Amino acid sequence: MKLSRSQTRFPARYLLLLTLFMGCGGEKLDTITMNISEMRCPEYQTIVQETIMAQTGIKELSLNWETRTVIVTIRPDQISADALTQALLDAGFTVNGSEGDALANAALPKPCPE
Repeated sequence: MKLSRSQTRFPARYLLLLTLFMGCGGEKLDTITMNISEMRCPEYQTIVQETIMAQTGIKELSLNWETRTVIVTIRPDQISADALTQALLDAGFTVNGSEGDALANAALPKPCPE
């Protein structure tokens, strides 16, 4: 079956409008890399992960307790890098050398051997 030119153009236009409507490719994201000093075992990795995922605007998260590195992709219209860092500091974590809240740090579980 052979389609006329107008029959082949409509689906392409429709697909373009659908893509624009759904917002594909238009989302602005920022990636943040942080060092969390306390994240020295898998148990602490889980605690850090739960703290980060409790925040609004987290798109992706990668953690490595062996290197104590966290890579977070955020939606900057929902959370800033500073706000995410502050949330971790408030939870008692040391982020990129900046010490977190001392009382919150003392209250953190101590699952890892020192």
